[in-house]
Amino acid sequence: MMIQVTSTGGFAGLAGGTDRPLTMDLEAQPPAVRDAYCAAFSDDALSAATRAESAPGAADMMTYSITVTQDDGTVHRYTVPESLLPPETLDLIDGMK
Repeated sequence: MMIQVTSTGGFAGLAGGTDRPLTMDLEAQPPAVRDAYCAAFSDDALSAATRAESAPGAADMMTYSITVTQDDGTVHRYTVPESLLPPETLDLIDGMK
């Protein structure tokens, strides 16, 4: 599984997002890391986040575009406001290169 994340927005646009996509190839990761990313970036988890309502005042938060490519080549794309991602998922994004 391959995960690619780009971000846009932030406080008054000052944060600016990522200049290049962040990528994580889970095949190259130890089992514990792979399991954490697989759970956080599963179709169920990300689909639920895209269906939730944004919190008031979320306009100045980052928006994440997430592409998940499964081992069989299936590609899923999500656009999720920062306010709808769990802190654990945001921490995993921060750990990506």
